[in-house]
Amino acid sequence: MDEEVRWEQHKQAAAAGIQALGFMVGKWSGTGTSYGATVTGTLTVRPILDGTWLEATETLFDASGSAEHTDISLYRYDPEESRLEVVHLMGHAHMSRYPVEPVGPALHWITGPAAPRLAILPQPSGLRMEVQFPQEAAPVVTMDYLPA
Repeated sequence: MDEEVRWEQHKQAAAAGIQALGFMVGKWSGTGTSYGATVTGTLTVRPILDGTWLEATETLFDASGSAEHTDISLYRYDPEESRLEVVHLMGHAHMSRYPVEPVGPALHWITGPAAPRLAILPQPSGLRMEVQFPQEAAPVVTMDYLPA
């Protein structure tokens, strides 16, 4: 098989695989809690490059309206590994890369044994995001997003 055909098949497989996260595309506004404090947030998810990547930018705001946290997540489907992945960027030059897998009705970032787990849960009218540490009984961050 020639390289051009392989390259096109790779694109088609990546485009088909990223559709598992298609429900996230759009502009969202949300409310929730972050480490016990009430927060609001914005989430914008859009296809980038040739549509085989999704860029998600989330900002959480404290009660005074000040931005307390912003991160960018780049999602893709890796045809060679047959799985979704995320490259997560945030302040202090932090970058991590994780597989993303379905667990029940949610999609989970598969992190290390002591690392926080992010769950993305589709809801009838929006989506919910939860961050939970393995040693905690409940999520430390929950955000319920509705279309903006």
